Amino acid sequence: RRPEPDERPDVLILGATGFIGPHLALAAAARGLSVRVMARTPESLLPAVREAVISVAEGDVRDAAAVRAAVRGCRNVIHLVASAPEGWAEYQRLYLDGTRNVAEACMQACVEQLQFASSIAALYLGDPKAVVTNATPPEPRPDDRVDYAKAKVLCERLLLDLHRTRNLPVVIFRPGIVVGAGGPPEHLGVGYWPAPTRC
Repeated sequence: RRPEPDERPDVLILGATGFIGPHLALAAAARGLSVRVMARTPESLLPAVREAVISVAEGDVRDAAAVRAAVRGCRNVIHLVASAPEGWAEYQRLYLDGTRNVAEACMQACVEQLQFASSIAALYLGDPKAVVTNATPPEPRPDDRVDYAKAKVLCERLLLDLHRTRNLPVVIFRPGIVVGAGGPPEHLGVGYWPAPTRC
């Protein structure tokens, strides 16, 4: 069902039709949290997710009004939206403009916390002898990286700037290798896959 004006979900999940989102929505609901999800195409949500959540907001992170409506009333927001659009202009619209829309809506609604899924790709990987840890700094020259990594670096910078200047309550986490039930194991972080059955 669609959100009611007086609804107060524990969490809003943006990106509930991806890989992490459905798992997270189901796990949160199983722990007794009230969950709202936002999806561009609600019919593409897994039936189990539709059953588990209290409401579904239809919208796209590139639409500021839709994001504000989805965030309204939520205590926490988890921003998982990711894709591989064509060209930097589309990356900018989805990642940077979308993340700014989410952050602005969170500040307007006074959410307790925004959690943003960045990526290990946002870290500085220029030293081949270095071991990547939590102390590894972000990439200082994002323009030298592929569009996905560049977008994640710039989103992190945007959110940290809003945290410093406007007290945005944000947590940034950086998944490295995302594999699991329901998804393909052919991840480049696991190994080189010349064929689906050969690593």
